[in-house]
Amino acid sequence: MLLTLSLVLHGQNSRRIKEDPSYIWGEGIGAGYEAAQSSAVDELIRKLSATDLLEVPYGSRLAVWRTYRRDIIAASGVENEGKTALRYIAWKDVDKIFSRRKALVGNLLSRASGSKDPVVVATCADWALTLLDALPADQKTRRSLESLRNKYKGTRTGDIPGLSYIGREVESIRAALGKKAAPVKPAVENPASPQPVTRPSITPLASVGGIASRPASVLSRRHGISRKSETYPVVLNRVAPRTVNPWSYYLLLDASALPSVEGGVFLGAMKGSFGGYVSARRGFGNMRSDYSATSDGRADFGYLWVSGEAALSRYSLAAGALMRVAKRVTCYAGAGYGKIDQIWEDTAGQWARITDISHQGVQIEAGLIFSAGKVALMAGATSVSFATISPVFGLGIHF
Repeated sequence: MLLTLSLVLHGQNSRRIKEDPSYIWGEGIGAGYEAAQSSAVDELIRKLSATDLLEVPYGSRLAVWRTYRRDIIAASGVENEGKTALRYIAWKDVDKIFSRRKALVGNLLSRASGSKDPVVVATCADWALTLLDALPADQKTRRSLESLRNKYKGTRTGDIPGLSYIGREVESIRAALGKKAAPVKPAVENPASPQPVTRPSITPLASVGGIASRPASVLSRRHGISRKSETYPVVLNRVAPRTVNPWSYYLLLDASALPSVEGGVFLGAMKGSFGGYVSARRGFGNMRSDYSATSDGRADFGYLWVSGEAALSRYSLAAGALMRVAKRVTCYAGAGYGKIDQIWEDTAGQWARITDISHQGVQIEAGLIFSAGKVALMAGATSVSFATISPVFGLGIHF
């Protein structure tokens, strides 16, 4: 039972994440846990690369986002169901993916600003500028780094003891962007006159948000844009998460049968996967009794002489909880008060309530509601004082 409940809860959470536009997610399938996880991360990276979070050339986006793989794993959550994995992150938390690399840029800028060694300054500035190429735009930091780099424009970059791991990350970004690595030589305290080199130029991304690849001449005429490049890459703009009403409602007309037909209404409200409901039902053709008797014919005034006519009078009131157990299936369970009176007619035309075969007291009920679009179908059962059991069916709307 615990294993089944765990699987159901995992399934509910995965479905909730997929239906919530405030999340971006990737789903993967594999032969084992690791394979499914890796596949889910790959899919999430692919979806992130289709956004405009990074201002990099369209053809390099996927490769650049792959350099964030361990950051994406650290910032995202995961749901596992057998051979399927769901890797997800809220849009509001996407900036966490960039936090480590932003910290590296800050550290490199601080070290470059405080060093008097031209090689250290040039290398730190050069590395930080490459890291910025794979980060959301930060013009203030870029201007500071470009100022430092231009101050030592002819200085060759080199390895910095203790920071080799940054150098390797920088090379992976350059490879993703299709850039050549700058010439490297070991850092020294008093370097000889360096040979001037030119830092590889970066071709700016010529893009207009939401405009697909078109000839530059067409864009120039329509938008007043002048570019030397022949085409403009597609830029997919991330749409801000839309507000979703977390509440949903049920309005059904229902009926129970056995020992008699009883009709009524079922009203429910849910927030997310949980909620509550109230229901009320009453029998058709309910009658009032004039006195009480027992099924063996005894009454307060003597004996009951029946005419052979009989009727049932019943009603019920209940309230309870709702819980969504699958995408289109909701379970309900509740309790309340119910009354079922067996009434017999005597030869004088009066009606007697037969107390020993009538029931009143605690009513319990439970069942399932199936939703198909806005149509809702209900099937369940109800019992009064645990002495009767009646099937319940309903039809209504879900909105």
